[in-house]
Amino acid sequence: MKIQILGLAFTCLVLNAKSQTTLGNQQVMQFDIGGGTKVWGLLYVPPADPANPTETFPLVIFNHGSGEIGSTQADLSKLIRWGTPWLISTGNKMEFIDPRTGVKRRFMSLALQASSWSPRISWTKYVTQNLLFKAPYRVDRNEVYVTGLSAGGDETLQYVTTDGYAQDIAATVPMSPAGGPFTNVVVPVALGIRSWGFAGTAGDNPYLGTLTDFTNSLNSAAPGYARMTTYNCGHGCWNDHYNPSYRETIDGKSMNIYEWMLYNAKLSLLAVDIISAVVQHFTDYDKISWSGKEDLTTDYYEVQVSEDGKAWNTVQTVQSHEEVGTFDYTINYSW
Repeated sequence: MKIQILGLAFTCLVLNAKSQTTLGNQQVMQFDIGGGTKVWGLLYVPPADPANPTETFPLVIFNHGSGEIGSTQADLSKLIRWGTPWLISTGNKMEFIDPRTGVKRRFMSLALQASSWSPRISWTKYVTQNLLFKAPYRVDRNEVYVTGLSAGGDETLQYVTTDGYAQDIAATVPMSPAGGPFTNVVVPVALGIRSWGFAGTAGDNPYLGTLTDFTNSLNSAAPGYARMTTYNCGHGCWNDHYNPSYRETIDGKSMNIYEWMLYNAKLSLLAVDIISAVVQHFTDYDKISWSGKEDLTTDYYEVQVSEDGKAWNTVQTVQSHEEVGTFDYTINYSW
């Protein structure tokens, strides 16, 4: 049995970019998606902050629906109808407070445009791996999120349920996802990917069932991993929830979807150094001991176990000292 210890904290955030053309306050670009093929899309990069030249940014990936398909630069006007491209086009600067740390974060946004259905997950992976995850862009790799509506909701759930792709994603916000069913949740469970989905209940919305099945499957495998919000609308009204003014109380905190994303960042970059970790095996339990060098941002540790090194389950959460210093911890884990 393998055991890992995770500490919770936060990282910092950035970007500089140049663009000849903008639309809705976003850079108009042609993105290489592999094999010499290019597609149009929109990229938003917050302006450089001279006071914070090493800032890094969370990245939100938006997948459009089939109503926003296009293949020319002129077609990009369809992209700013919904989602993060719409929000940025209204003048929103994508600045939100991380509920974990109280630190202001500034999001980047990527929206590719497909000539049918929605951008394929292979396109997005190619763009992130070969462009946005490299200089001069400074994406916080622990804070990459994917969202989409209708056909884009399908690609969004394809992303987080496909091994080799989901590893890049911290959390997902699918809205009225088409396609499916998405009941094989082994991948997001193993990676700790949380979901907050939205779907309308009015009329004959065929995609309410798709989201319900995914949400139930994820929560069945990992209780609390998925959240679902329904509302009195048909297959639409998505901007009501992409609007940051929409909030729900989660874990005692009032959050919009962007704050919720930050709240569910990956924990692999730690504001704590694990100095040592020892597992002692006894007849019917394991004694797990570790030492952590902490700062004021260290919140808690999660102790997880796995039979295969892929699927991990949290067996105990241990509160940190929330002080600066090196501290020792010991727990007993019974099989």
